[in-house]
Amino acid sequence: MVRMNRIARLPGLLLFAILLPAGAATPEYEIRETVLATGFEASEGFDPELSLAGQNGWILYGDGGNGLGSFYEEGEMQAYIGYNPPLTEENEGFASLYHPFALNEFPENAPIVTFRVSMEIVDSTNGERDIFGWTFYNLEEEPAPLFSLQFDNETKLILYALGHKGEPVSTGFTYEHETLYDLVVRVDFSRNSWTANMGESVIARDLPVAGKGTDLSLSSVDAFWHIFTLESPGDNFMIFDDYSITREGPRSPAPRIRIQGLLPGGQSVLSLRGEPGASYHLEASLDLRNWIRIHTGVLSPEGGEDSFVDTNAPLVPTRFYRAIASP
Repeated sequence: MVRMNRIARLPGLLLFAILLPAGAATPEYEIRETVLATGFEASEGFDPELSLAGQNGWILYGDGGNGLGSFYEEGEMQAYIGYNPPLTEENEGFASLYHPFALNEFPENAPIVTFRVSMEIVDSTNGERDIFGWTFYNLEEEPAPLFSLQFDNETKLILYALGHKGEPVSTGFTYEHETLYDLVVRVDFSRNSWTANMGESVIARDLPVAGKGTDLSLSSVDAFWHIFTLESPGDNFMIFDDYSITREGPRSPAPRIRIQGLLPGGQSVLSLRGEPGASYHLEASLDLRNWIRIHTGVLSPEGGEDSFVDTNAPLVPTRFYRAIASP
């Protein structure tokens, strides 16, 4: 519920400032930079007649099946890995799809790297079931796996593994076949920790990104297919879509507004205080339903202050104000 502070009441003119509740205008984290994002659509240059590997920077390790298709709505495309064997013994029944990037600096205002994807595991029709998932690799000359999330298609358990040789550990959560899930993994490099959500469930919380001596950086987030029995792979596969990597930081709090008073002509004088250097939008309304932006500003780097004179205040009988932090 929005709390309203009535700041001033003068004959013929009512002025109000609005205090927005925490989280009403901005999410818990703000996106500061989009590193990589794709929906695998034809408009982005993807061709459904070809494998995903080799298109728009996507690379395949191994020789497992992969491609693009319209699994939900005609005209919209998704990517997949799996379904189509064989996988060579050379790679021990393992294939992965990845798009390389390079993140090795994590500024104070954006220490969090967030991976988002929509995903679904489609079950086998031949009775053989494999393992799918996502692995985070660093930027070493021989990229090392930092951690992985694994989806066991036999047990339907969701597991995680830390490092290169970490044993899989159950998260205590399971998934369902032919069900689309939104997976969000936030990696906080300032705290060497990561947390994963599927839908509303937190499936992993504050686990270490890397052990001692491992480089804290990120080069790719790979979709993988691991054959459980090399001689008899399943025709199961993982669909994924809306894949993105972003840099994020804690949201900036909305500035606090005070109405200092009126100038002789009836113009209202507003002062704002908040996080130094933060950007904000100032909006006004006559009825608390329809808002118009009347000013965009930046709080001073020293004291986190700014001021604004609303020259249109004399034109209306009532005026509400609110300030919203802008990315």
